[in-house]
Amino acid sequence: MKDMEKVDSQASAWLSKFPPTMWARSHFSGRSKCDILVNNLNESFNNYILPARELAVVGMFEWIRRRLMQRFQIKRTGMEKFQGKICPNIHEKIENNVRLSRTCVAIWANGWIYEVDCGINKTVVVDLQDWTCTCGLFQLTGYPCVHACAAIQARKRPIIDFVHKCYSKEVYVKTYRHVIMPVPSARYWEKANEEPINPPLIRKMPGRPKKVRRRAPDEPKKGQISTRKGLTVHCKKCFKPGHNSRSCKNSIHPNSKINKANQELAGESSEPYGANHSAGHTSEPAPQEKPVDNPNPSKSKVPKRRAYTQPTISSVNRVITRKFAASQANQEPAGQTSEPQGANHYAGCTSEPVDNPIPSKSKVPKRKAYTQPTMSSVNRVIIRKIAASQSATAGGPVKNVVGGRVKPPTVADVLHKIRARRSRTNPFS
Repeated sequence: MKDMEKVDSQASAWLSKFPPTMWARSHFSGRSKCDILVNNLNESFNNYILPARELAVVGMFEWIRRRLMQRFQIKRTGMEKFQGKICPNIHEKIENNVRLSRTCVAIWANGWIYEVDCGINKTVVVDLQDWTCTCGLFQLTGYPCVHACAAIQARKRPIIDFVHKCYSKEVYVKTYRHVIMPVPSARYWEKANEEPINPPLIRKMPGRPKKVRRRAPDEPKKGQISTRKGLTVHCKKCFKPGHNSRSCKNSIHPNSKINKANQELAGESSEPYGANHSAGHTSEPAPQEKPVDNPNPSKSKVPKRRAYTQPTISSVNRVITRKFAASQANQEPAGQTSEPQGANHYAGCTSEPVDNPIPSKSKVPKRKAYTQPTMSSVNRVIIRKIAASQSATAGGPVKNVVGGRVKPPTVADVLHKIRARRSRTNPFS
């Protein structure tokens, strides 16, 4: 309490209004054999019956009755199948205390009293006859603590003999021995001659009905959610409290991340693409200007690299046209120019070539674009080939030629030709 008063005097004064047996484990009674300080058991049950809270009174009671009836039976049959003598949860806690007691040294003092050393300048007294320990957990919980486990092992006695009977299997089964009997529906109830009880009048209250649990006046509204309310904001640019980096007007601190990032950008030796282009296309680098001291390094203009852009169709066509014109000029013999016909007519009809001011607009013959053949054109080619093959094999004029043009064969003729070809290639078809 003295340490709490030093930290917060108001909290210490508020806590002193309640008896210590309500909030301090050191003042708990050992009769309950429980060291739970919070009310999580009530919160768990409240969450367990949450679906039934929206039902009517009778429906809510029936829902809770069915769930408890089923729960009692599950707990009872589950513990009957258990082979141990102590409940599983308590047995696990005792095993953990036994494992931690290996670092303790128990010294026999007298009878059932032991002095246990469990660290530097930390010694406790354990009385196995009265089931007490200086730490208070042995008499509070009802099962041996770490120090008691060390003393029991030094005594060479079974630890189960020093566990309270409330943690035994027999008491657990006896607790769930009561059976909640099932109840039939209302149609099977016996009719009484008494006057039926009418339900109470329901008055609909204004507003939406509340589903959330009502919190205490001193309980936080959002539970354990932590907020930044009441905390001091520090700027990551100048490291001063009271503002952030967006509204900061001070100079950058040397240890700030912003200053380190600016130094890394300024220390890059690579120049942007095309930096030597304006220096006369020479192999020598352009003369560098002397650096000017910038009072504000965060606003220093660092040259950015030229971003890559996708070439357009027009630019690609211009490049292809120029390369094609250059290849045509290299392939022509000496004395001839790659200029189109009639280009020198306007220059006085002289044999001297005239420079074209716009090479990209020179008239270059275009290749004929490829088009997908139609079915009619394909049929004409096939018919011509069939007629030519007939004339070559027969050695005479073609029968299907009328007026110097090939007469298109009928469907029967085409099928006959296909079957004849198949019979020649595959005699078994």
